[in-house]
Amino acid sequence: MNNLLIFFALPLATIIIAVVLERLWNNYILVTLFTFAVYLIVAFAVGDSALLVLVIIYTFLAFIAAFLSMLFRKINKRLRCLEEAANEENDNPCKCHNNNDVGNVSDTNNCNHSNNTQNLAINAQVRPNSSNNGRTGTFRGQYRRRF
Repeated sequence: MNNLLIFFALPLATIIIAVVLERLWNNYILVTLFTFAVYLIVAFAVGDSALLVLVIIYTFLAFIAAFLSMLFRKINKRLRCLEEAANEENDNPCKCHNNNDVGNVSDTNNCNHSNNTQNLAINAQVRPNSSNNGRTGTFRGQYRRRF
């Protein structure tokens, strides 16, 4: 019974809890540290220092599960962004746009681009402000570099 708990139930619970906590906290390193702290406390409360090997294994398992969860979440977000760009939707979940000025398109956003001045292809929608006869407005869209 003890072997079943050590080799099946605890690793499975570690994977599930790591994925859930990574989705809640959006930080796989924090999930790994939390898992290490909990298993370390339990190891010394229940057993002795011989369980430290299992603590390290379960922590590494939590790290892998949380990292893969973060990776799948980012890939899914990028694919949704590309799908909406292909369908020319109004809302863009990856926030590849700049809200500073209609005429000023800079390269400071949340899409992991470096800060270069290169040719850009812009797919944008400009909505003029109706309260001041369209002199200002909002710029929503996305752009990509052309190399």
